[in-house]
Amino acid sequence: MASIALITGVSVLLTSFVSAALGMGGGMIMMGIYAWIFPVAGAMVVHGMTQLCANSFRGFLLWRHIYWRGIGWYTLGMSVSTAILLAAQIVLAKYQLFLLLGAIPFLNLIPKLPRFDFARNKDALACGFVVTFAQLTAGISGPLLDIFFIRGSLDRFSVVATKSVTQSAGHLVKIAYYGPLFMAMEESAALNLNLVLIILTTSILGTWLGRHVLERLPEQHFRGLCTSTLLVVGSVYLYRGLQIMA
Repeated sequence: MASIALITGVSVLLTSFVSAALGMGGGMIMMGIYAWIFPVAGAMVVHGMTQLCANSFRGFLLWRHIYWRGIGWYTLGMSVSTAILLAAQIVLAKYQLFLLLGAIPFLNLIPKLPRFDFARNKDALACGFVVTFAQLTAGISGPLLDIFFIRGSLDRFSVVATKSVTQSAGHLVKIAYYGPLFMAMEESAALNLNLVLIILTTSILGTWLGRHVLERLPEQHFRGLCTSTLLVVGSVYLYRGLQIMA
């Protein structure tokens, strides 16, 4: 139990820092760590709690930069996707989860991928649908969400702030989707009050530290670091998925 608390605390601190500095990557790393520790449903719930706290605090710090018009269209797309998945009741096997996690970042390498921009209403609507689908099946959606931002027209502050709101909403839905399933498992006993407090404290601290890096990071370096980080992490998860499948 102590080892789970230590691993969780360090992981949440570092990944919240990465997410606050780059607006992406941290949640994907964290999901992989939780999937190593918990069954799939448990990883979804604990990851959702962690990211909900970190994203909410990040959105609070940068609330002036949130692009609210896009949020409205995103919410509409999210609602449709959630309704479909609730009817289907999909839960992936662990190797499928890692393979999907690993494959998503490489979508950015498709040469003729259309240029999406969250500032356009139709793109924000599509974003809400596909990102929520990924979040409720793979547990994370950051690399897919990035496709709608990384080549868009919003500046880095608006990117990080707006994504914080979309992710907070998605993690709430994810907790509601997987919570009952996880609570019925024996492994849910590991999610005690002490672990919850560790998650809350370290996610806020990591977010606060990462924001200072964001303020000092040049715009061109910001986008390059985002892409590189996601590809490295994606490669690790593809390897892990193939390893489990073998």
